Amino acid sequence: MGAQLITPFVTFLGTCTGAACCKLATLGSTQGPKAARCLLWWLNFTAVGLAFLLSHVGESLLTRPCKYLKPFSMEFAICECPDSECFSQQLIYRTEASVFVVFLVLLIMTVSGCSLAAARDLPVLKFMMVPLLVIILLFVPNIVLTSFAGFAAMASAGFLILQTLLLIEFGYTWNTTWFTHVVAAQRENAGGNAQCAWQTGILGSAALLVIVALVGAFWLWKTFLTGDAESIIIGSMMISLLNLVLSITDWCEHGALLTSALIMAHGTWLSWEALSLFPQDNAYFVPCWASLTVASFVLATATQPEESMASSSEAAVELKTVAGDTESGDARTVTPAPPRPMDRAESWDFSLQCATHALFTLYICGAMGPAQGMGAYVARTIALFFSLLMYGWTLVAPKVLENRSFS
Repeated sequence: MGAQLITPFVTFLGTCTGAACCKLATLGSTQGPKAARCLLWWLNFTAVGLAFLLSHVGESLLTRPCKYLKPFSMEFAICECPDSECFSQQLIYRTEASVFVVFLVLLIMTVSGCSLAAARDLPVLKFMMVPLLVIILLFVPNIVLTSFAGFAAMASAGFLILQTLLLIEFGYTWNTTWFTHVVAAQRENAGGNAQCAWQTGILGSAALLVIVALVGAFWLWKTFLTGDAESIIIGSMMISLLNLVLSITDWCEHGALLTSALIMAHGTWLSWEALSLFPQDNAYFVPCWASLTVASFVLATATQPEESMASSSEAAVELKTVAGDTESGDARTVTPAPPRPMDRAESWDFSLQCATHALFTLYICGAMGPAQGMGAYVARTIALFFSLLMYGWTLVAPKVLENRSFS
């Protein structure tokens, strides 16, 4: 009798909840490139927060459901985990795989001609898809998500190359800004305290970065004793030193000591990223907080919003005057202007944003749940040497290609 009374109520409650979720998923929209960029930012950091939360409390949340479903042979695939570490890593893999799928779908929609819908429509649904996909992936065998983690560790090498590209740009901007202060101080008072202070800042920062690079390389030398660690450390350091010396010669007019020192320190960081994924028992992984800090800085630089007249015009509204009663005065209503279609440049920009966030997701997956393997080790080693040689090319290219402008 009790069940007959409760069943209609539960059915009604479930129907209302489902209808409310469907209605909630269709709410909202984003206006302009800046809002679309910010949404991708929040989507990624929400996923990072969810992965961190589930990695700590996920096992306790799933223990009872796994126990209830086991007699019916319907238990989650994640229930096969034998210990807490397995639960933690598998939940991280599932969360990052979910948000990666969301970014991948947005990227496919953008390059398929649906950029306006991908960038502006259904923002709430984009957030709702992440936990929904996590629940679905609970039933997927752990071996599938472990394979995804291995793929993420290899593909995230692309994010390391992106790090180097943006650090090169940041390094040149940093050097140019400080050197501009040196020139300005020299014009006002040649040999004065201001000029000496800025010059000392440039030389001191470069010296500090070189010391950090050398100390880090020495620590890697003493720590990683397996694989080709010595060859990687020596090779990367030799290329970095060659770039440093080349950048301060008179022949290399575009070189900068401060930029070369920054890339030298970054080369040591990339060496650690590569060596930590070599299959071994005593692994020295890069701390998760350090990876998140560097990756967030790179992501902030890569996805910095740019205001334009076109984007600001989207926020404009049309005022339509409706004749009203003479006693009540004119009645005015504000009607939002219809959304302007995205042009080719904006579509291309949003596709780059989606690709960057997708690479960020793969990198964070490897940072929060490291997956060792020869594939990831080789991919990150290639990314290390490619990044250093790429910076060396920026020093040589203006001389080799004299007819091209690199300003």
